Amino acid sequence: MNPAGRIYTRWMVLTLLLSILLPVSAAAPWTPSMPPPLAVADTAPLIEAVGITDRPRQQTVSLLIEDFGWDWQRLVAIHASRMAPPRGDDSAWKQAHRAAEEEAQRIKEMRASLARATPSEAARLRRRIEQRERSAATLRQAAAEARQQLHGSRSEADRSAARQAFADAAQALHQDLVDNIRAILLDDELHAFASFSQQVARRRRLRAAWIEGEQLDLDALVRGLRPPLPPETLARIEPILAAWRTHIDQALDARDAAAAAIEHVAEASPVIKAAHAARLNAARAVRDCTLTFLDAVVAESAAEHLRPTAMAAAFPRYYRPTDATVAIAWCLERAEIKDVRLRALLTQHTSRIDAIRQQGFDTHLRQDGLNMLRSLAASSGIDPADVSTEAIDRTTTQAVREENRRALAMLRSIVGWDLAEEAVSRGRATARGPLSGG
Repeated sequence: MNPAGRIYTRWMVLTLLLSILLPVSAAAPWTPSMPPPLAVADTAPLIEAVGITDRPRQQTVSLLIEDFGWDWQRLVAIHASRMAPPRGDDSAWKQAHRAAEEEAQRIKEMRASLARATPSEAARLRRRIEQRERSAATLRQAAAEARQQLHGSRSEADRSAARQAFADAAQALHQDLVDNIRAILLDDELHAFASFSQQVARRRRLRAAWIEGEQLDLDALVRGLRPPLPPETLARIEPILAAWRTHIDQALDARDAAAAAIEHVAEASPVIKAAHAARLNAARAVRDCTLTFLDAVVAESAAEHLRPTAMAAAFPRYYRPTDATVAIAWCLERAEIKDVRLRALLTQHTSRIDAIRQQGFDTHLRQDGLNMLRSLAASSGIDPADVSTEAIDRTTTQAVREENRRALAMLRSIVGWDLAEEAVSRGRATARGPLSGG
């Protein structure tokens, strides 16, 4: 069986087990602490991904997303104070009152802009002012409610209802944005927009990570790779990426279900440990799913720089480049520095660093997350006495420093002291991600 086939079989088994252990949800409900589904920073990538080339439609998309951002902030301001448990002080009322005042100020600024606006801009501003006036009234009502409840109590049922109200309003707001964007797209652009929306949603779900590596996005990794992969390689790995999207979405659904289950378990309940352990194990399933498919992508693409880039992004503490790595790489890029020993030195140094870090990394994969859940070690199937990784980290760090000093000394003997120091400085400036010195 080829690597892709083994991956499919392994993850179909894992998916079946997760479906037995945890109820699968479509997506976690929106809460005010979550980022919006689309932000202004997504405008340019969306236009590029969909292929919108005419300026008027580009401007329309930009305005739709900008307006959506304002509406999202207003929605958060309206609902946040209603969802918070009573804290015995006036912070909730102050927050709601401040939001109402800011909205009133925004309306005042928009009215001042009417005088110098073009007819089309003025019409849009009037519509926005009407919307904001309704929003300001709602915010003032929220402030009044928060003040009334200042010395009262708010039951969990009240907070649950408020959370659901926000989730419903957020979903409706997002759907309105999607419908408005779809309305200006051509038929052959709709599929690209749907694909882009799925990628953005997946990226945001991945970023809600408990442990390192859980946030790694293979689509973003491949798109941002420098130098980029050639088209024929992208075509070969696309089936693997498509399989990853399917399996990672299933793993994220299981993780969301595990997170939701915690909210329904009372802290005094004897099953609270099992619920937290299930949440941690679901996070590990997300991480391990991506790492498994990363292996397949690396094997199929044969790109030497893909794995180091991915691991440095996913596990910066264990895979960040050393000063010697970036300095030797910088020297190898200089046409005026021609010495065959540099390539051999880089290969040797990289191999030694990888071997040194591997033990600590293996321990990290087994135990990451338990620093938050030390009391749950037994229910997670790990010996509580083996939770701490500090000693292994110290040993690994010292060994990395010693190897880094050795490689830098070798580099100085090849290119000279001054050029080696310049290489370290220039390499630090151009390297992607944090560096590890020696």
